[in-house]
Amino acid sequence: MKLAKEKYYAHGKLLISGEYAVLNGALAFALPTRQGQWIIVEREYDQGELFWTASDINGRWFSCVMLLPSLVVKITSDNVRSERLRRLLLAAKDLNPLFLSTDEGIRVDSYLEFYHLWGLGSSSSLIATIAAWAKVDSFKLFRKVSLGSGYDLACSIHGTPLLYQINKDQPKSEVVTFLPTYHKNIHFVYLGLKQDTNQNLEELKERIVLLEGMNDTFSKLSYKFLHANSLHQFSTYMDDHEKLIAETMNLLPVKERLFPDFNGHIKSLGAWGGDFIMATSKDSGEIVRNYFSRKGFNIIFSFNDIILTSSEESTSK
Repeated sequence: MKLAKEKYYAHGKLLISGEYAVLNGALAFALPTRQGQWIIVEREYDQGELFWTASDINGRWFSCVMLLPSLVVKITSDNVRSERLRRLLLAAKDLNPLFLSTDEGIRVDSYLEFYHLWGLGSSSSLIATIAAWAKVDSFKLFRKVSLGSGYDLACSIHGTPLLYQINKDQPKSEVVTFLPTYHKNIHFVYLGLKQDTNQNLEELKERIVLLEGMNDTFSKLSYKFLHANSLHQFSTYMDDHEKLIAETMNLLPVKERLFPDFNGHIKSLGAWGGDFIMATSKDSGEIVRNYFSRKGFNIIFSFNDIILTSSEESTSK
């Protein structure tokens, strides 16, 4: 016997300013993506197992079977991923002991509207959807499984541009609108080197400490990004932000490392070294796409293709 399906959805994210510094309490500016993640829960009696499948735009990429209510992994296509999922579900159970507390059969199909290696928030959107399913506080669940700031979870939940800050260990989000007149000159390019957030933060934790004392500088930059009234201003703030992170943390800016001849400006987004970059240029979108394609980077989004600009758009899901 099958019961009605439950559906939960959360958006992906891109961090425009405040990477690393947000962990020290600096204000960050983040944008949700049009693409997000669904989980569809279907309950079945007399099975005593949790069937989980994960798919993205390229098809199924993960599956496992866990025993209920113990969540012991019975079958899996990937031991590492099944253990991460199990840890997340156990954390949700810890917050709500009634969650997955019986041996009724459950099937969960998760679907990412983007490729799972793109770094657009596959983990944070999963946490948000599981928190909604388990009826627990999403940030409490996040804290149990992640070392990050939580801005990505905030984007997943709000589905709108926002300013985000950690104040006395508490997350604070201010919903904003962001659709600048020059948005057609903003592009997002995938580098093909997905970063593991927890691993990246662990490796750089000693350098991140060096950013302490610069919160005001980064916070002001986040406001400047949001309110820049020209492409020139916005691009200047990109350069300023890259220079601050590079000099303080002894990291090489991505433009200097990979794209020194690009006719425009480039900024890393989130963890440096992989995932997405943001590029601005006065050149046409076609010229920008051709440039990155010649360099071997073929996943390129325009602003309108990937960014949600207001809460009104997110409510259409």
